[in-house]
Amino acid sequence: MFHIQQAIEKSLKALLLSRGIDVRTHKLGQLVALAKIPLSDDEITSLAEIEREYTRSRYYTPGFNPFTDYRREDVERWYEVAKRIYTKVGGLL
Repeated sequence: MFHIQQAIEKSLKALLLSRGIDVRTHKLGQLVALAKIPLSDDEITSLAEIEREYTRSRYYTPGFNPFTDYRREDVERWYEVAKRIYTKVGGLL
């Protein structure tokens, strides 16, 4: 989850920097809004989930085990969303 979130965050920040906007946040929703990238409802929902799970996977959470607490389908969906956003951003750079 950490790497999925980071791929989205860093690609969005690269786009914003290319536009002269230097942002100090990890919040994907804010970055997408500033970048003005059109996203589907599914992508918006997935971004909120990715942001929530990023925090849980990055910082110690008692009782949390990423190897058993994530469903494969969810992680694959989040990964696909990250790839789509990365591709959209790449086309704008």
